[in-house]
Amino acid sequence: MSAFAIEAAQPTDAAAIRALLVAAFPTPAEADLVAALRLGGYGVLELVARATGAGGGDGGGGDDGNSGGGNSDGGNSADRAILGHLLFSRLTVAPPNDRRRAVCLAPLAVAPGRQTTGIGTALVREGLARLEASGEDIVLVLGDPAYYGRFGFHPGRPERMLTPYPIPENQWLALGDRPLPLRLALSYPPPFAALG
Repeated sequence: MSAFAIEAAQPTDAAAIRALLVAAFPTPAEADLVAALRLGGYGVLELVARATGAGGGDGGGGDDGNSGGGNSDGGNSADRAILGHLLFSRLTVAPPNDRRRAVCLAPLAVAPGRQTTGIGTALVREGLARLEASGEDIVLVLGDPAYYGRFGFHPGRPERMLTPYPIPENQWLALGDRPLPLRLALSYPPPFAALG
């Protein structure tokens, strides 16, 4: 198994990321979601875990999450293969006069042959650090509370955090030290509706 580096996704990675997402999930729905979020301009931060040496690996998903795949250079594809992918998209905050900036983490994927090797964890940690540095306030994720709890995510409270998704799978993380309001409504970008 080769080492990897976390990098910003490049436009030339799109086909490889799609291949990874298709391999990572049971249906192409997540790959279609990423394409629609990109097309609609909803993406805030998109990261990939790229192999940095020989033995790059295949496309797929899972490790500590699920998403990403491919190669962005013209060199040896095995040496620069995308082993994982992560996308953060803009959420709409209500009331509209609330100046908080919120994003959602979805999807996260790691190549099936590289799951449980720390790639997903590295993607999430790097993504959260970059979001905090850029001034984002809140991150939501719909996923396994046991997995995402290690990054500081907390189960949503339906009386305070209004979203279209169930509790406790819907979790939040406040970045920085700005207090959350008593009640906050967050809307996902329209492409998420296609997932059901």
